[in-house]
Amino acid sequence: MAVFVSVNNAELLRPYDSFSEWRLLMDANCSSTMCTSLDLCSCSDNTYKPTYQIFLEWLLIVLLITLSALFSGLTLGLMSLDKVGLEIVIGADPDSDEAKYATVIQPWRNMGNQLLCTLLLGNVSVNSMLSIFLSTYTSGTIGFISSTFLIVIFGEILPQATCSRHALWVGAKTIYLLIFFFYLFWIISKPLSMILDCMFEKEIGSIYSSKELSQLVQIHNKHQRLDDEQALIMGGAIEYKTKTVKDVYTPMNKVFMLEVDSILDFTLMSLIFQKGFSRLPVYQNGDRNDICGLLFSKDLILIDPEECTTVRSVIQFFGRPIQWLWPDTSLQDALTLFKTGRAHLAIVRTVNSKDESRDPYYEVAGLVTIEDIIEEILQSEILDETDLDVQVQGAPSLVDRETFDFARLKLLDTHRKNTLLPDEAKAIVAHCSVNLPIVSKALEDRLITREQITAMIELKPVLELTRGEKLYTKGKPVTHCTLILNGKMDIVSGQEGFRSSVGPWSFIGQGALNSSLDHVYIADYDAVVTSEDVVRCIRIHRKEIDELFKSHISSFELDKTKKISMIQDGENN
Repeated sequence: MAVFVSVNNAELLRPYDSFSEWRLLMDANCSSTMCTSLDLCSCSDNTYKPTYQIFLEWLLIVLLITLSALFSGLTLGLMSLDKVGLEIVIGADPDSDEAKYATVIQPWRNMGNQLLCTLLLGNVSVNSMLSIFLSTYTSGTIGFISSTFLIVIFGEILPQATCSRHALWVGAKTIYLLIFFFYLFWIISKPLSMILDCMFEKEIGSIYSSKELSQLVQIHNKHQRLDDEQALIMGGAIEYKTKTVKDVYTPMNKVFMLEVDSILDFTLMSLIFQKGFSRLPVYQNGDRNDICGLLFSKDLILIDPEECTTVRSVIQFFGRPIQWLWPDTSLQDALTLFKTGRAHLAIVRTVNSKDESRDPYYEVAGLVTIEDIIEEILQSEILDETDLDVQVQGAPSLVDRETFDFARLKLLDTHRKNTLLPDEAKAIVAHCSVNLPIVSKALEDRLITREQITAMIELKPVLELTRGEKLYTKGKPVTHCTLILNGKMDIVSGQEGFRSSVGPWSFIGQGALNSSLDHVYIADYDAVVTSEDVVRCIRIHRKEIDELFKSHISSFELDKTKKISMIQDGENN
């Protein structure tokens, strides 16, 4: 059945084959239709929309959805950009793309309330216009669902999800469009922003407390933006201000101190060197709480151990001041004191009022150094060249200086007896195993053992030679090598009489140890003592080295014979 449709009281010239076909035409060309019968329908508002107008309206709808997405995304993206955060991005790496984007956005983000009003006005305006245009083509439930779907999905969710992750990039790329709407809505947004400024405090950005900063560092470390060492140092620098001296000081029972009347002889100065401390508290009257001064190890450079100078004389001469701190003094205040240069060590004292039978009195609790505070900031021990980090139960780390070979210091003492102590012998063996080729080669080839060399050296007498004495004479056969322990000798060699000097820990006549029974080593030089002090030395003979080789071979053969015998006995059984 052909259907004719009347529009504006005029029938359409061509028939339609079905009711649905002409109804679609009426819906597309009219805002609403009204049918009086199956064969005759008309536009209720007597308005006919040409095709180009429909196209423009849908184009405008798409534009409005785009603007809605832009306003919604920028509202979340730009307003979530913290003012302090923008300054951080700009200052951290000015040449990066993020810094350039932040520089473009920052002036407008600083006008926070007016920017917020502009974006919200724009968003509400385009959403209202979008609803009006969509109602022309839909109505009722379908219109509600379709407009809600378009606005929520394309105007809210997608743009906010994008701008929350790329706020700097989106904001910088759309800045000119933002400026246009900023001035378009200025007459409304400016008064509103002024009201908001009066109602609320000025926006200053996110400022964190020390604990929050520490947690922020841990989060960055967790996400591998900071390595473990960086996180430790940053955390220590943030938290050290909250700590006090009692958290880092060394208790007095662990402090190495000197008595004021002690004699600075070789033994005491060697002990000071062995301890390795640069500053030493000095006490008097036999009371470790009665500290009267500080001795710096560098003050001992010009002290002669033979003069028996007292500690009292040194501290009185230099007059090092003593700095005092309380246990509850903050590390920041202590570091400020140390940075002034007056001292890098302070004594920590408390007031003891437990004894009711006497008045309260000062009691020394320990000492604190600038190194203690720096270690607290770095969250790790600072070790020098002779330190060894040793993990001990109950303590995070201790410093062990026993790895340094202090036995060599004893060899510098000119007042020692003409014998070697076990530690001194070990020091000489260690020197020979590296610097005496015949010994180092024999140890490497396992022809002798270190224990055999040590036993031989321990039995060596120490020779003392005075100025002018000859140790070697040119042209005479030599069967021994000499190790100088302290003092100085001159070597005169060659026809021209070339002269050179040798000092402590030098070998003379090494060729004698390489000689054999068929070939005797002849010295081609003179070795004469030239130092004012006594030259102390030891001699190592070729015969002694040969005996070590023979004894080692004999013990090796004996062990081999025992093993063969044990194997044979086992087979017989």
